[in-house]
Amino acid sequence: MLRLVLSIVIGLGLGLGIGLYVGWNLVPVQYVESPMSALSPRYKDDYVVMVAAAYQVDGDLNEAIRRLQPMGVSNIPVYVRDVTERYISESGSGNENDIRTLVFHVAYCHPYPRIVSAMRRNLWIIVGLVCLAAGISGGLYYAWKVSPLVQTNTAPWQLSADGQRQYMIAVSLAFARDHDLKRSVDRLVDLQLGDKTWQAVADAACDLARTSYVSTNTGLAAVRSMVELAKSQGATGCASTLLPLYTSTPGPTSTIATVTPSLIPPSTKTPIPTLGPTFTPATSVAGNTPTPGGDFRVTLVEPFCSAKTPGIIEVTVQDSSGTGIPGIQVEVSTDSDKDDFFTGLKPERGPGFADYSMPPNGAYTVSVPGSSDRSRPLTPTACTVAPKDGGGQSVTSYRVVFRRSGS
Repeated sequence: MLRLVLSIVIGLGLGLGIGLYVGWNLVPVQYVESPMSALSPRYKDDYVVMVAAAYQVDGDLNEAIRRLQPMGVSNIPVYVRDVTERYISESGSGNENDIRTLVFHVAYCHPYPRIVSAMRRNLWIIVGLVCLAAGISGGLYYAWKVSPLVQTNTAPWQLSADGQRQYMIAVSLAFARDHDLKRSVDRLVDLQLGDKTWQAVADAACDLARTSYVSTNTGLAAVRSMVELAKSQGATGCASTLLPLYTSTPGPTSTIATVTPSLIPPSTKTPIPTLGPTFTPATSVAGNTPTPGGDFRVTLVEPFCSAKTPGIIEVTVQDSSGTGIPGIQVEVSTDSDKDDFFTGLKPERGPGFADYSMPPNGAYTVSVPGSSDRSRPLTPTACTVAPKDGGGQSVTSYRVVFRRSGS
């Protein structure tokens, strides 16, 4: 009886130990949805280098810090400094560019007995083996299900979908800076996507282009760098259609400005001043003194008062037939600052639509840089909403329309 009890205890204990050892060391759980913080040190270091290179491309320090936050580091500047010092102390040669980039970024049988009598005689062995198997099973279950080993040295292919997307963004922005295709390939190979690698980059750019991620210039730059990298290997997606890589090229800036003064009076000797009315609609509608500047004209500046959209400049850019044009850069300026945004990011409002929220206490002019005149100054003054629209107080908004001059 004592041997039976001992075999049970020893079998269970030994089996549990073996199961835990196998489950935690020899065959641990393989994670494929790991967070960025679980990357192995060498991938963490390389990711920091790529984010630093991306920072030199877009200059957006806040976005660089946001890209490093998934690493799970409590003090990002100190962490970047430590990575820099480690690169300097460990590198013999070939890492100078990485070091400079980092510095710039700082500020896992039991046999059947042959006869029944033998089975009874060796019952304690059989029980021990059964308990051993039970212990192994229990250990594996505990190690794999109840308390799996938390891995902290994962590779990029084990990241979650969002982590892999962030990794692709970093690789693409680093490529936009150094145009080192071999280095980009080496980095993307770690995602283990095989022949689908480049299409995966294009598809990720497409997914981002359909979200508010591209509502900022930093997001636009990131998506465009992904499109450029994927396109270099023949992969395309919807992002190149939703967000053209380049804005429209301005037309000749002297066409309108030089035509009027060079007109030759007809044979009836009609006085030249009669040509003046041809410019009257644009001048009176825009309410400014135009400076000839390209192939778009301000055809409408209309103030309105709405409680739903206070202090908004709604811009529409159209071709000569009145059809909206997406992907056009629009500039809003004050005496001391300016800001850029693009049409087409709110397709539900039309392909040529874009809007801008005016901070208070300013006067704003709107233009298509290098391709149009400026609007008259627009001020976000207080206004009263019409009773039919709900009444109450709001801030004046404006509708501005740019239309391409006919050929």
